[in-house]
Amino acid sequence: VVRPASFPASFRLFGVHGIVITPAITDEPVMKSFEVLKEKNIPFVFCNRGVAGVRAPRVISNNYYGAYIATKHLISLGYKRIAFIAKPVFYSVSEQRYQGYLGALHEAGLPIDSDYVFFENEIRKENAGYESGLHLLKKTPAPDAILCFNDEIAKGVYFAAEAEGRKVGVDLGLVGYDDSEICTSLPVQLTSVQYPKYESGKTA
Repeated sequence: VVRPASFPASFRLFGVHGIVITPAITDEPVMKSFEVLKEKNIPFVFCNRGVAGVRAPRVISNNYYGAYIATKHLISLGYKRIAFIAKPVFYSVSEQRYQGYLGALHEAGLPIDSDYVFFENEIRKENAGYESGLHLLKKTPAPDAILCFNDEIAKGVYFAAEAEGRKVGVDLGLVGYDDSEICTSLPVQLTSVQYPKYESGKTA
């Protein structure tokens, strides 16, 4: 195991001239690792997300636009009570996707109901989306569609809908984000916003 304070030196030994980093979502202190990279003059670029407090080039997707077009897709299918479930609000990507969701609703003249918005309280949560989905689907009136922060949350909502006797694609519109393998693993294939992984990595 190479500890954070020593890994830049290890990279130098192996002739590494630069690093593309996709940071993990974590509450643990990570600043020391990046300070050492800068001290050793090893250039690095963040891909997909940045790290708070670390100044470095970033290649990121337009999270606002992704959520905006996903919400517009649901609106185009005739859904009017569209809910939104995301990771904690302090996570910047959650905020960006939330703003895209709001923008599409506002543009379409649909009401913005805070009761249909749910930010989960943990970054990593077992059965993400399930309890949130149940909470929303028990409302009166319940949302007729739900936009999810990612496919993991959408999967939880999918099974929450099943528990409530609702069929996705018939009784409930559901859209995930990331276009992961989860989309094809569910009984009804999940609609999802595709994140351009290859293009982002190539640009980085």
